Amino acid sequence: EIFYGLKIQLLTYLEVVLHYYQQQLQQEVLPAGVLYYFFKNPLINSTGPLPLEKVEQEMLQVMMPKGLVTADLEALQLADHSLAIGKNQLLPITLKKNAAPYLSGEKSVDELDDVLGLFDSRSVAVVSHEQMTLLRQHVRTLIKASGEAMLRGDIQVKPCKLKNFEGCQYCDYGAVCQFDLTLPGNDYHLLKEWDSDQLWVQMMAKQQEVAYEQKLDR
Repeated sequence: EIFYGLKIQLLTYLEVVLHYYQQQLQQEVLPAGVLYYFFKNPLINSTGPLPLEKVEQEMLQVMMPKGLVTADLEALQLADHSLAIGKNQLLPITLKKNAAPYLSGEKSVDELDDVLGLFDSRSVAVVSHEQMTLLRQHVRTLIKASGEAMLRGDIQVKPCKLKNFEGCQYCDYGAVCQFDLTLPGNDYHLLKEWDSDQLWVQMMAKQQEVAYEQKLDR
């Protein structure tokens, strides 16, 4: 969804924050992550009374933020001073046992070829610094392309379709665009599905293409 520009709101906010912080500090600022959660007073379902500690654990689970976290143990320890092996209660990550010596400081993560190996494969919210940078570059490319399309007056009616998601799914303006599959030329823009590894390859290829075009423009 990020690759196709369907969910870039959070990363766009991140770009704005980093841009102005770097202007203020006059140095590079690296993101530790980008997370969100809904403000709500969760209800805990139970068949009987629960100890207060159990209630707090359940509430933390319900309030678990979503988004992306950079695989930076130092930054994660600043976010959660009790960071330990196993599933974290505050962040959407799970640390494997081999992360223990790096958490304690016995070993340095600089010695690792792949810091992502310290995280359980189910920690899909974890990305490397390089991957986060690539994502940010990709989002900037998407924003620029969207702006240029608006300036060209590109307002074609072409809702996208990806897996079970359809662009018209939550739209109340069907009467305005008058998109109708029964009419000639009214078709969904079908978006190809990629697995995680393929997505990173596609993003890298796109950024190399953008860099080449920028070089030609100079």
